[in-house]
Amino acid sequence: MASRCPGALFDFGLFFFHNAKELLARGTAPYFYLPKIESHLEARLWNDVFVHAQAKLGMPKGTIRATVLIETITGRLRDGRDPLRSCATIRPGSTAAAGTTSSASSRNSPKTRLACMPDRAQVTMTSHFLRSYSLLLIKTCHRREIHAMGGMAAQIPIRDDPAANEAAMEKVRADKQREAGDGHDGTWVAHPGLVAIAKEIFDREMHASQPDRPQAPGRRMSAASDLLAVPRGTITEAGLRQNLNVGIGYIEAWLRGTGCVPLYQSDGGRRHRRDQPRAGLAVDPPRRPARRRPHGRCRTLPCGRRAAKLRQAAGDEAAYGSRYDDAAQLFR
Repeated sequence: MASRCPGALFDFGLFFFHNAKELLARGTAPYFYLPKIESHLEARLWNDVFVHAQAKLGMPKGTIRATVLIETITGRLRDGRDPLRSCATIRPGSTAAAGTTSSASSRNSPKTRLACMPDRAQVTMTSHFLRSYSLLLIKTCHRREIHAMGGMAAQIPIRDDPAANEAAMEKVRADKQREAGDGHDGTWVAHPGLVAIAKEIFDREMHASQPDRPQAPGRRMSAASDLLAVPRGTITEAGLRQNLNVGIGYIEAWLRGTGCVPLYQSDGGRRHRRDQPRAGLAVDPPRRPARRRPHGRCRTLPCGRRAAKLRQAAGDEAAYGSRYDDAAQLFR
């Protein structure tokens, strides 16, 4: 190539050129997914790219179908409605994501208490700011006459522990029940074993298939203050260690070429690890005085020590050829 090309555009062009007509011949269509959209201008750029690509291959507008993931605080506040309008020619749908939304709230509010969330396990879709965001997404999508997709159920079946498996499945049921009751038109899950649970709930709760079916009565439009409400909760040492385990574990797997690993969602782990001490919030329970800085802020946990523990937990066979040290360096 004579000039550089963004990786996303190169990947799209290569895939679309080689596969679009074959997909149509098989009775399906080229489907794409646009995560982490920051503004209507970014959405408009992708819309223009899709329109141009369809024209070049002699395909009508609307051949491409895309799901727009509105998960950033800038996408929700600055351009809450515009990204979908800017994608009008690609028949978009839209979906929600909890982990990246809390991470994006932190990323765009540096050095403030808004940037610091409680332990990630406590920030669920029932938190006020995430629930407000979800309801706003539904209302916005239905105004545009497109489908609003629920977020991903991150739990996966636990085959060797029936009690833990049932607890995880109950979380999935509650999550999908909330989404269907709120007015989502569909959802997604992290494991094929969860499809039957989600389908049973949505088949029962959805009274119409039209994308403009109304929300439950009495719901008001979410305001900016609702989307910026900091969730209450605690920050624990166990939560900090969990963030390190998740972040380092994901990066280590990616470095080995494994893109799908059965860990918690990785969005925000590194940011939580960095921002909680920076915001001056205490860990519960407090650390020993010798391990606290004079001004009372928590010292971040050493990534190298976490990497060593993860390598040890993996066992000799799995640890051979692992990339935990490299992952810890990238995670810092």
